[in-house]
Amino acid sequence: MSLLLERVQQILAETKNFVFPEEMFTLGEYAAQVNDPLVTVGLGSYCGASDAVMALASHVDHYAVDWHQMGEGDNYPFNGLDNHQFMETMIRYGVAQKVHVVNWDTKAFGQIFDKQIGLLFVDASHSYEAVRADLDAWLPHVVPHGIVAFHDYTAEQIAWLADQSPDLAFVQSVVMTGFFSYQPEEPKPPIEKPFSADGIPDAYLDELPESDPIEVTAANEEIPPILIELAPEPKPKVTRKPAAKTTAKKGGKKA
Repeated sequence: MSLLLERVQQILAETKNFVFPEEMFTLGEYAAQVNDPLVTVGLGSYCGASDAVMALASHVDHYAVDWHQMGEGDNYPFNGLDNHQFMETMIRYGVAQKVHVVNWDTKAFGQIFDKQIGLLFVDASHSYEAVRADLDAWLPHVVPHGIVAFHDYTAEQIAWLADQSPDLAFVQSVVMTGFFSYQPEEPKPPIEKPFSADGIPDAYLDELPESDPIEVTAANEEIPPILIELAPEPKPKVTRKPAAKTTAKKGGKKA
């Protein structure tokens, strides 16, 4: 038996929790791969089992974020007393010095967090809206190819989550924890000189076929003048008046 698995089993036997040894062992293996200056983060601490595993397995600082307010989950009450048991767990396993305890809303703290994350364990409020809000707040801090793990999900829910999150590539599922690799889409390079000096897109100008100038008439007055080569104004037509008829008077001269 490995030392990590032995410690995981010890933590779960001595701490109130809702996790399985297999998923916590896998979580610890990923935590062991995180190197300084990256950190590990747990959203939703309860009595500290998962946080103790990550802190013991890794060589970096760990952030445990939990509001520790009164609530119900899995028919078990969550309240402020959890925070005391959490601290007892950190002290019992000798990781209190490397664990940063944050008693605050997970979304609010994620918006001001300023560290880069190598492993993010999401186990706070389990509603879709809450998980989506946590991801929006925390994913920007996860380094590319960092691990994001979600607890308390069935295989079907994990598959659905993978389909809904294009930046998360599915890695593996262990019992009720899904592990994903964060692979953000690379930003597209900016388009150089999209417009010519006269304001027409260069690509559009390249595609314009050669044609005769367009004559502006009432039917196409709304065509932008910049796209039209005006035809020369027609010269006014000269109309000659017919010559007047003359009538001669009898016995007299022509008028």
